[in-house]
Amino acid sequence: MVTNNLYPPIMPNVIPGFIRTSAVRIYFSISEYNSVKDIANVQITLTDIKTNSSALNTSLYPSGIKLTELKYDSTIKDDYCYYIVIEPADLKTTTGFGLNQYYKLQMRFTST
Repeated sequence: MVTNNLYPPIMPNVIPGFIRTSAVRIYFSISEYNSVKDIANVQITLTDIKTNSSALNTSLYPSGIKLTELKYDSTIKDDYCYYIVIEPADLKTTTGFGLNQYYKLQMRFTST
């Protein structure tokens, strides 16, 4: 029997702009019902809204899912102090995010 009591990350309403050719930090908070020690990894999917296909590099992520670690920024003083990083090399277009392009990001926590 597998028991999963991890609640999804809580995203802010707006994500600040970023340099599209650099690594991007995506900040979020975790539910008060989760404990950081219960979260081993974060699974990320990134979808190109125009084509509805994965925007992740298929040679690195053939399943369209990036597995990454949960990071903590001690300089942030609100609840949105946890983050993940998406590098330009993680994307199909290794030059970075598309100009004037929309993406759908989905994240889920894993305990193992």
